[in-house]
Amino acid sequence: MEKSAKKIGMITLDVVDRSLIGSSAKTMWPEFPYPILFQKAEGVTFERLGKHDLSLRDPMLEAGRKLVEAGVSALTGGCGFMGLFQKDFADTFEVPPLLTSLCQIPMAALMLGKKGKIGILAANSESIDEAMLRRVGIDPTIPVHIKGLQDKPHFFEVIYKLGRIVDTNVMKREFIECAQEMIREDPAVRIVVCECTMLPVYRTAIQKAVGLPVFDWETMLDSLYTSL
Repeated sequence: MEKSAKKIGMITLDVVDRSLIGSSAKTMWPEFPYPILFQKAEGVTFERLGKHDLSLRDPMLEAGRKLVEAGVSALTGGCGFMGLFQKDFADTFEVPPLLTSLCQIPMAALMLGKKGKIGILAANSESIDEAMLRRVGIDPTIPVHIKGLQDKPHFFEVIYKLGRIVDTNVMKREFIECAQEMIREDPAVRIVVCECTMLPVYRTAIQKAVGLPVFDWETMLDSLYTSL
């Protein structure tokens, strides 16, 4: 199959580069086998997105405009909480946007039928409420169980306190623990959707740990890119 020369435009958070010590955030992202252009959204932070700060709409759209002007063929977000603006992007741009891996939940629901629930593994469970899900176009009747990583010490240090030393082995262990805890809390979970963009590099480990299908940011972008 001939590879497409098209590019995905990725909007990133407005954060200080933390790549000098330990593993950088980018090393915890997948190595995508297709071209990606990055554009920082001024003033858009993880904390503000997690609090559903809708005033971030304009800087998000401005970052999207810059990427479209640069010639990208699709748009995505570097943080799953950017899904707050999924409908705004779909209404504004001609190129297709998929801003969050949560967009895969309707597909997962079709796979499940009436058998069980979808488990959402999130950076912060309190941020994935009904309002967030509605903004991503998710039917509130879809049964979900939401589990957050906010109580995991190393994840909290890196993401919430912007710690510069990242131990990927500890991060992996916390992600697996969180997934396993989610299944113990709700054995009805039959499919896992990972919201956080740091989870894809550990998808295989999570799949083995819980024995369930796992969708994440990487599976979404692979589908998006191959559709272009």
